[in-house]
Amino acid sequence: MPRSEDERRGRVRRSDTHASAKAAADQLVIHGVRPSVNTVREYLGGGDRAIINEALGEWWQELGQRLSIAAATEQLWYAIQEEISRQLGASSVPEKATNTGRLHAELAAANQRIAQLETAVQQLAKAKEKI
Repeated sequence: MPRSEDERRGRVRRSDTHASAKAAADQLVIHGVRPSVNTVREYLGGGDRAIINEALGEWWQELGQRLSIAAATEQLWYAIQEEISRQLGASSVPEKATNTGRLHAELAAANQRIAQLETAVQQLAKAKEKI
């Protein structure tokens, strides 16, 4: 348990720097820059090198999992599109109208499930940070 207000603020700052470093790494990659302690520190306008280094280590470890989820999401999207095309191609015009509505509902449900899974992964990553 923290002994003073300064210690509590220090822990908050550490947590903020840690989370900010991971977010900065994401932004740097989007802009084609390889995240490093120096590039993240520059992006943030400062920060403790040790905390940034620790956060980047976790960020690199989590990156593979995040990419796997993105790939699975893309595969699911293409599978849904193929199934929609297959079902629409095999239907009469009135059936196509009925199937289209149903398939759109299924697609919306699948997209919602993907969003839920992505949120769950993010929550697991946050929980892992706290451990």
